[in-house]
Parts: sequence; structure tokens; C-alpha cells
Amino acid sequence: MINADSVSIISTSTTDLDVSADGTIGGAIAVGIMKPVANATNRNSAGIGAGTVITTEQNFTLRADSNNDVYAEATGTTGGLVAVVEATTTLTVDDQTSAEIGAGATVDAKGDVTVEAVMTTEADAEAEADAAGLGVGADATANTTFLGSTTTTIRGTLIGENVTVQARVAEIDIDAVSDTEADAGVPITAAISTTTSDSTATVTVVAGALIRGEASVEILAVQQNLDTRSNATSDANGLGGDSDAEAPTTQTTVSNVTGQSGAQVSTRDLLVQAEAPFAPTFSANATKEGFVLIDTGEESVNPTLSLTRTIVFNSMITMLGPRSPEVEIGPNGEVVRKINATLNGDTLQEGDTVPGTQVVV
Repeated sequence: MINADSVSIISTSTTDLDVSADGTIGGAIAVGIMKPVANATNRNSAGIGAGTVITTEQNFTLRADSNNDVYAEATGTTGGLVAVVEATTTLTVDDQTSAEIGAGATVDAKGDVTVEAVMTTEADAEAEADAAGLGVGADATANTTFLGSTTTTIRGTLIGENVTVQARVAEIDIDAVSDTEADAGVPITAAISTTTSDSTATVTVVAGALIRGEASVEILAVQQNLDTRSNATSDANGLGGDSDAEAPTTQTTVSNVTGQSGAQVSTRDLLVQAEAPFAPTFSANATKEGFVLIDTGEESVNPTLSLTRTIVFNSMITMLGPRSPEVEIGPNGEVVRKINATLNGDTLQEGDTVPGTQVVV
């Protein structure tokens, strides 16, 4: 059991990863291959165990906060009669951030109660391949994949003035950039940029849970700032060859709030929301540059966007009536608490000291 003025339990995780591979090769026959791989895995959780009791005179906060910043780059340059270069960058971020109030646990605060899981991710993959010679091949492939699960689960009891329960994806900013350049009699180039983002924000109020906010309750599954981009540029110059540029982009989000049957929510102002931007930043660009007299290559883009928002709320909801007056005077005459009441003709506010020995409510 914990009894304190205010309680904050915050788990913060920061993942910062930077990977690069660069190479320059020359000769009559020159071959260069650069393939950096960046895998970032984050598991971050904050919780109150089953049966724990916490009471506070002020506010209570439970938060799991994750920040991922990952960058990967491959750059290759070759020159020769026959020159081949391949630059392939593979970047993956796998994030699971969660906050949970355990079964039978109780948080009772006179102030505000906040239980939340928050996640932010920035991931960039870049690949560049340049080749020059009589017959050359330059391939650049950039792959960026993000898999995110941000969850908040309430199994116990939350009591406070304003209660906020949320799973919040604050930002996803990811891109893949590939760039090739080939100058030869017979140039062959391929620039491929693939970006995949799959993010879920989920709040679950489990059967047996109780949430009571004297003023308000907010239960939110939110995806805020979403930015997913793929850019591929294939630049070839020569007599005859093949230059290709491809940019598939997939952005998938699921925002879900579930209130199970057998859970209870009591308040005077209730907001339940599953949210995602109606117009997120989402782009796929494939560009061919240069001049090849006979070019059999092509440009192709494949953008896919899916935004799913669901609320399944079968919990019991009780809307409370007008608040009863509450007045608390400390042993030294200080007004500790005053809700929906006036004291001495509304001349006394919280923090004031009562003059004399009489209080008129």
C-alpha cells in the first residue's frame, strides 16, 4: 500500500541506432556490394501489480513512454569497363509499449488520474548506387519496416477527479529513399524504395474493472502524427539499357477501444474515442531521370492506406448527477477543499485562512 501526496510511475525507453556501409571500387571489372541491416526492438511496460493499493492527496500518473530513432544508409560507387554495384539497406523497428493496472489493484486520488502508453518513432533508410563504365549495373534498394503495438489495459479500480486512460501513438515518421546513377554505353539501373508501417493503439477496460471520474473520464486510442514516404530515383545515361524505379508504400493503423461487459465507468462527462488522422502524410514517388536512347525500364508506385477505428463498449456506464457541496477546513483554519460551495459569501477560496471562528456555507 502506498499513501502519498502525489505519485508518478514512468517507464521511459529510448532506442537510438545508426548503421551505415560505404564503399568505392574501381578496376577493369569492378563489383561492389553494400548491405547494412538495422534491427531495433523495444519492449517497454509500466504497471501496477494485482492487489496494489495507492492513495494520493493530489495526482496519480502511470506512463510507459517509448522513443525510437533509427537510421540506416548504404552508399556504393564503382567504375571500370564492367562495373556492378549494389546498395541494399534493410531497417526494421519492432516496438511494444504498454501500461496496465492489474486485477484487484486500486488507485484512489483526490486529483487527476492518468494511465497511458505513448510511442514515438522516426526511421529512415537510404541507399545510393553509382556506376560508370562501358557496361554497368547499379541497384539501390531501401526497405523500412515499422511494427508497433501501443496498449493500455485496466483490470482494477481508478478513482479521481479527472481520469484519463489512453494508448497514444504520438508520431510515426518513416521513409525509404533509393537513388541510382549509371553512365555507360549499356546502363542497367534499379531503384526500389519500400516503406511498411503497421501500428495499433488499443485500450481495453476488462470485466471487473471500475473507473470513476468525479468530473470526467476520457478513454482514448489515438494515432496522432503519421508520415510514411517512399522515394525512388533511377538516373541512367547511355545508348541502350534498362532503368527501373519502384516505390511501394503501405500505411496501416488500427485504433481500438474495448469496454468489456462487467466493467463499470462512472462520471459526469465521458469521452470514448478511437482516432486517426483523416488525411495522414502518405506518399510514393518513383522517378526516372537521364537519357537512354533505348530504355526498356519503367516507373511504378504502389501506395496502400488503411485506417481502422473501432469502439466496442459493452461496459456499464453511470452518469452521475450534480455534485454535492464539499468543504474541508484544516486544523489551522486553512480552506483545504471547496467544491460546489461558497464560504462566507464567496470571500474564501481554497488556500485561504478562515478569519475568526465562524464559517458560513
